[in-house]
Amino acid sequence: MTDSDVERMEAALGRMQQAVAERRVWDALDEDEVLLRTLYTASGNPVLVDVIENLWLQCRPYKFIGATEAIDHNDASLWTPQPAILEAARAKDTKAATRLTRQSLASARNTSNSLPL
Repeated sequence: MTDSDVERMEAALGRMQQAVAERRVWDALDEDEVLLRTLYTASGNPVLVDVIENLWLQCRPYKFIGATEAIDHNDASLWTPQPAILEAARAKDTKAATRLTRQSLASARNTSNSLPL
């Protein structure tokens, strides 16, 4: 991670948090993806980033439903990993960033399993 990458992530986090506060779900999801894309791009693996971006596109309707539910029920759990991921990136702590990302993905899987069909 470069200092510029960390600054980009920090700016995206601020915009995401503002969007959540204003209940702008699409914008919050966009900024979450900016933050994570910056992290993933730093891996130097463009194929991985392309795969992730394609999955985001396919999952966007489901992410929207989950994010809307979270906002409607004042459930901040969807928005709590990002500050910790940013701090891990700032500290250049790859292990912590990996652990936090895995935890976030597991939480998303568990949440998606509980959404009504």
